Amino acid sequence: MITNPILLSDLPILVGEPSSYPNGLARLLAAAIVSKEFRRTLLDSPERALEEGYQGETFLLSKEEYDSLLSIRAASLTDLARRMTLMLSKNTILM
Repeated sequence: MITNPILLSDLPILVGEPSSYPNGLARLLAAAIVSKEFRRTLLDSPERALEEGYQGETFLLSKEEYDSLLSIRAASLTDLARRMTLMLSKNTILM
């Protein structure tokens, strides 16, 4: 049997309520990375950024992701991503 060391990991498995839209937050952050204007809107007015979307694309987020995003006031995209990770991981169970 061939084993691939790349597939072996000591990382914990995160278990929690799965998002109905697992790529929504990643797509939102990707849009903020590539567009300075969208990033500024996201940081200054997250609700408006979610309502308007990016180039006709909307972001489907879980209620927890949406609420967390609206409650954070971050100065940078790095800060926003860090705070989102912290807030969402508080409600996730580590196995």
